[in-house]
Amino acid sequence: MKILIDLVLIALIAVMLLIASYQDIRSREVSDSFWIVIGGVGALRTLYYSYMNPSDIVMELISIGASVGLALAMFYLGLMGGADSKALIALAVAFPIRSELLPSTGYALPIFPLSVFINAILLSLVILPYILALNLIWILRKRPLFDKSVELPYWKKILILITGVKKNASKVVGNVNYRPLEYIETKDGHAQYSYVLFQSAEEEPDMSGTLKSIQALDIESEIWVTPTLPFLVFISSGFFISAFGIDLLYALLALMSQI
Repeated sequence: MKILIDLVLIALIAVMLLIASYQDIRSREVSDSFWIVIGGVGALRTLYYSYMNPSDIVMELISIGASVGLALAMFYLGLMGGADSKALIALAVAFPIRSELLPSTGYALPIFPLSVFINAILLSLVILPYILALNLIWILRKRPLFDKSVELPYWKKILILITGVKKNASKVVGNVNYRPLEYIETKDGHAQYSYVLFQSAEEEPDMSGTLKSIQALDIESEIWVTPTLPFLVFISSGFFISAFGIDLLYALLALMSQI
């Protein structure tokens, strides 16, 4: 009975995460109904399992509490969107600890939602080689990375280089796939550049001043932007990897220890 319940719930979560991820990619808007269903059905499963296995209650409460705290903290710090946070909370309620149905490789955390989150973080780093490749091409074309008037600490320039690419400012407006890192204002007839490296995932950037300055001063129209793949896609991928009993951080550490 327990195996059947978990099998059905895992299948339900997999389908809903795939649909929600597609919805997030298309419009960056995800219906709350996904998390209500996953969390609601998952809560019934967790309550039933807690009744059948009282010894797991403490670990389940720790897992749910830690996951909710992490999701809320990431949301209010602007590091995750609302859908991402709700997805993590719903998964924590459904599977606070690893299901007996899911395989364990020895490299998987028992707190299942934390395993999913860590996998999602590491998977999101796959975009870095793409960013570095685009910036290398930009350099090989002998295009300037920054205006000559820009004075930034080296660490900030390096951070921009590994998280951002150059795109035409007019193509960034209304484009959910990019968020500006660089803004331009006109001051005393000259361009003044500013950089915002950390922005709330829920905040809508205002590009009007930048576009006006580019047009008025007739300067380079390319600005630094960061690609923004929905984190929900990585949470979904992290779920599937964790479901196969793999924790990427544990596996990476184990691999490094053998070198």
